[in-house]
Amino acid sequence: NGILYVGTKSQGLFCLDLKKHSWQHYDLPGGKNDIIFSFESVDDCMYMAHYNGLAYLDSHNRIQNVGINDNVYAIWYDKAGGCLWIGTEHHLLCQNKENRETRIVSSGSTFNQVIPSPSGDILLASEFGLKILNPQSGIIQTIGHDASSPQGLPSNTIHQIYCDDDIIWIATDRG
Repeated sequence: NGILYVGTKSQGLFCLDLKKHSWQHYDLPGGKNDIIFSFESVDDCMYMAHYNGLAYLDSHNRIQNVGINDNVYAIWYDKAGGCLWIGTEHHLLCQNKENRETRIVSSGSTFNQVIPSPSGDILLASEFGLKILNPQSGIIQTIGHDASSPQGLPSNTIHQIYCDDDIIWIATDRG
């Protein structure tokens, strides 16, 4: 849509209109300028995962609070499933986009990233390893660091995941 969204560490949200070459500044809900961790475009809104919650910029250029009272690090919109997946400091949440109901899918971990895998599962970067969620069954498998396996994960703390066709790249705090 010709807009570059820039999340900052303590200055809120900036949007650059690439056609007009003009900047617009937005404070997050409550006048806060929290750290913005990630973005996800959903329909005609831009969602922002930030320290202390989740918000979105609507089509009228207003910032709206979603009502998640936790540090939100990751968001991914599963358009086919109609679910906004939300990774927080304490939970993995799924918000139904039609009725806005939010349910807790998993607890007890920080979820740093949520992305689809080539096989249709949902990959979760967490502080306790790589978690693989089967969205149909709800079963979560965890792959963690095993000191006896030199080919395994170097650490349980997963920061980022990238899928390149059927190759999955993982960034941990130890490489």
